[in-house]
Order: sequence, then structure tokens, then C-alpha cells
Amino acid sequence: MAKTLFPGEVTGGPWSEEEVQNLKRYIGVAPEETIAHILGRSEASVRAQIEELSRVVSDREWSQVEIADLKRFYGTRTDEDIARIFGRTEEAVAEKASELCLAKDKAFIRKLSGAPATKMPRWSAEEIERLKELYGDHSNLDIAKLLDRSVKSVVSKAHNLGLKKDRARLAEMGRENVSLRYGRQADGTKDPNIDTSAGRPVTLTPQPRGDMPELEVGGTTLTPTPKPAPTSKSAPTPKSAEKPAEKDSPEKASEGEAKPKKQPTEDER
Repeated sequence: MAKTLFPGEVTGGPWSEEEVQNLKRYIGVAPEETIAHILGRSEASVRAQIEELSRVVSDREWSQVEIADLKRFYGTRTDEDIARIFGRTEEAVAEKASELCLAKDKAFIRKLSGAPATKMPRWSAEEIERLKELYGDHSNLDIAKLLDRSVKSVVSKAHNLGLKKDRARLAEMGRENVSLRYGRQADGTKDPNIDTSAGRPVTLTPQPRGDMPELEVGGTTLTPTPKPAPTSKSAPTPKSAEKPAEKDSPEKASEGEAKPKKQPTEDER
């Protein structure tokens, strides 16, 4: 099916940075054969690149963008695959996930082991009352730590109870999202782990691309990323063909007509 939806010639040679980032989008979501068809690479090339990612390990601080991606990926991917995506050790991934109170999705655990997922203990009346007190003006992460629950469990229970965040908390969440989008930390200072001069951080979440065919694997929609068409450089204009600048004649200069000033464009303002 993947071969039908993602036709194209198999390319070789070194992997570009864009191809590597696209590969990370599909690690742990689709089998190597499907990834190979999507990226237009051979299975052997995909397998070799994944192994290469396994050898790249860093102990740098987690950036806000990485934390946001970790929250999205953790529930439905193994720690081994996540470690490859972020260039971390599995221990570092597990430690950060524990710090953020993240948990694997129950359906994902059943899929991996074939056994029933471990159920969280039932909410007691005291826990529910405590959740009602905290939910309005506390972050879900703080509540999860206080109640010794996962963030997903807190969100699910709050939804079932019809709880809402206070307006002040929603405004704070909005500021946090804006800071994340523009590579800023919570205090407004630039995140040292994000180099905005080299471009914005890569978003690993698949993005829809118009009428391109899509393939759903394991509950995730995969979209092909077409290679950009080579840009043709226009031939330089011969100097002989260039029109010489017109010099104002004395007659024109004496007319005393002032030329209208150029209005500034929107970007110049």
C-alpha cells in the first residue's frame, strides 16, 4: 500500500538535514519498509541512518521545543525510539518523562506486550476534592506531582468532572505558548538551546500538504514530503545590454519641479 501511495525513484548518496528530520518524524510510527517508500530511500539506507542516529548522544539541557515534542511522542513511542529522535540516552528520556509525569498510553502498552495495560488506581473522594481545588489555577504538571498521577490521568479526570481553568491561568498558558513558539523561556529571555539565527526549530509533527496522498499507520497519518524542485538561476544581464542612467538636462533641472518622495513600504515602517 505504501508503495502505491508514495511512488518514486529510490535516491542514494548522503542524507540531507531535511531528510534526517523527516526520518525522525516516522521512527517508531511506521516500519522501515514504509519509511523507505515515503522518503524515496532504500530500506538498507533507512536502517543505516537509524543506526547512525543511535550513535549520536548528547547530555545538553532539554530545550522548550524538545520538551513539547517529548510530551507528544512519549505516550505512543518506545523510549528507545525517542532516544534516537532526540539524541539522548534511554535513561535521560525516562528521567525527563518522570519529571514531567508522563506515561505511556494504555493502548500502546497493550500493543507492545499483548497483555492488559496497567491500570491507575481509582480516584478516591479526597483526591477528587483536591483536584477540584487545584485545577483552576495550577498547571496540570504540578497537580500530577501533588496527587502522584500522570498528567494524562489528571486531564482525563478533570474533563470527566467538567472542570475548567481560571481566566488568569489560561492567560498564563497563552504566554507560555507564545514563548515556546518564538524560542523564549518562561521569563522572556532567549532559550540558549535554540539557535534562531539558523532557522526555527524543526517541528517533528507531520503537517498536511494539500492534495498529497496520506497513509495511516498505527493511528498516525503519514504524509509524503516532496523534494523541492531545483531552482533555475537566471543568466546575468550583459553589461552591454544595460541601459545607461539618464542624466538630467539643464532644462529639466531648471523646471524646478520637485519629484514626489517615495512612500515607505509596510516592511520599512
